[in-house]
Amino acid sequence: MSVCIIIPAGGVGSRFGTSTPKQFVELFGQPIIYHTIHLFDDIDSVKSIIVPVQTQWKDLVSNCKSKKEIILAKAGKERQDSVHNALSIAKYLDVDYILIHDAVRPCASFNLINKIIQATIDFGAAIPGITPKDTIKITNENSFVSKTLYRPSLKAIQTPQGFRKEIIIKAYQKADELGFYGTDDAYLVEQAGFPIKIIEGDELNIKITSKEDLLFCEKIILNNSK
Repeated sequence: MSVCIIIPAGGVGSRFGTSTPKQFVELFGQPIIYHTIHLFDDIDSVKSIIVPVQTQWKDLVSNCKSKKEIILAKAGKERQDSVHNALSIAKYLDVDYILIHDAVRPCASFNLINKIIQATIDFGAAIPGITPKDTIKITNENSFVSKTLYRPSLKAIQTPQGFRKEIIIKAYQKADELGFYGTDDAYLVEQAGFPIKIIEGDELNIKITSKEDLLFCEKIILNNSK
């Protein structure tokens, strides 16, 4: 049993407020993406990591001292295009499963990653999710409440998202044929008709989208190192 990780790193991160894409902003003296890549160093089943990246950042990614093989792919216009390019490489690799992980989630725990891998083996597709603490309401175009959703049935979805290789490849092929884009990889798998298992995520597995998130991530990493 072997796993390939895909870490899309082609985004420009305009919401972060810096000229440097957020995945390359420094965290404890190293680019955030280095911390993310190192999450998989000690997971034996992981054989390689594919990173779709813009040309000007290829050398930086290549210089990451990972225990795993790092394969560079061409970044696409959208995240989905980047993952598509990575899958075009992964389909020729001798791996059984694909995990797709956000470049700016450097706090995913060893335990969570292994739970996703095991659930992917068991169910074919598995994603982490947490129940939102706040009540979620749907509004109309005039910002009036039109419906209140049943919170216990809702999940805020995280990464890594795991899939049997043939499932995620088929899902991307179908999305390409129909010309639609999803908000995450699991949406494409869902639209292709495959069942997806949700396992309990981790509230500390934050996605860095602001400078406040970066500060919080620093605290998480410092606390975990104690």
